[in-house]
Amino acid sequence: MAKICSKCSEDKQDSEFQKCGNKLRSMCKPCMKVWSKSYEKTEKGFLMRAYRNLVSRCTGVQSNKRHLYQGMQYLSREEFYALSEESTDFKGLFSAWEVSGYDQKLAPSVDRIWPMFGYIKDNIRWVTHSVNSSRATTGFHTEHESIHWTSDLHLGHKNILKYNRQEFSSVEEMHEHLVEQWNLVVGEQDLVFNLGDVCLGNLETAADVLGRLNGFIYTIFANHDSEKSFDLFNTISQKQIYSFDPLKEINVDRKLIAMCHFPLVCWNKSEHGSLHVFGHAHGSIEGVGKSMDVGLDSAKKLINEFRPFSHKEVVEILKNKEVFARRHADTDNDL
Repeated sequence: MAKICSKCSEDKQDSEFQKCGNKLRSMCKPCMKVWSKSYEKTEKGFLMRAYRNLVSRCTGVQSNKRHLYQGMQYLSREEFYALSEESTDFKGLFSAWEVSGYDQKLAPSVDRIWPMFGYIKDNIRWVTHSVNSSRATTGFHTEHESIHWTSDLHLGHKNILKYNRQEFSSVEEMHEHLVEQWNLVVGEQDLVFNLGDVCLGNLETAADVLGRLNGFIYTIFANHDSEKSFDLFNTISQKQIYSFDPLKEINVDRKLIAMCHFPLVCWNKSEHGSLHVFGHAHGSIEGVGKSMDVGLDSAKKLINEFRPFSHKEVVEILKNKEVFARRHADTDNDL
């Protein structure tokens, strides 16, 4: 079979045309390649390629990045186009890229503000390709991002009113105070790491309280949490993730931070000054070396406020604490 290319007007075999569904494209493969490269240098063409790459990452098509992106949520094509076309950042970056002669380093690139969350409405922004690439290796930077830490919300837990939170006459009063204080310090675009023990009461009531809290919330698993509760809480919002991992490490301002619900004696690079944040203790222990309890009851004790710690507060509290350098035992003494 032969077909005439709509671009070069040459008579070619069907095998020289790409398929689109059950039909052959009107342009032959060489002409299609030239047209695609030209089209991708227009705003609409560039967005088409950017969205195609975004989807392929999240659906696992890009095998070399499957472990980083597969399963992440992402915008629909219509939402992505609408947000991008309204973005002054995208238009400015695209113009600068055109003026540069299409320098790859200056090409617009879709960046997730908080890497553990997907390509959702409040978590994407446009930056240059070089900025996006460098950020992937340097982690979080607090000069332009707000990070907070907390633990042990104990939503719905009546007994905690007797042990640590006697100022509240009911769990409902505790919930309202938490929402008020949380939202005073955590902005809609801020990130909160929650180190577990979310709820010891009615799950639906807890889900309602969690749904009223500002920010992106990343919660790790603890002893009073359950698969049932985390499965429910993961349906609250795309801005909340409830992970079954009991330990997570991140870099903030190039400093490693190990987070776990339980206080650790040693953690990754602790002897080199890395930080450790934990919960569970309800303000009853100080922690070893550069570690601290970031739970709500510890916050009440240290800063007299019932709300998450800011990252700045954590760094300030830990800066004068000595590094705990575990002495490696002599081999003979170890026997």
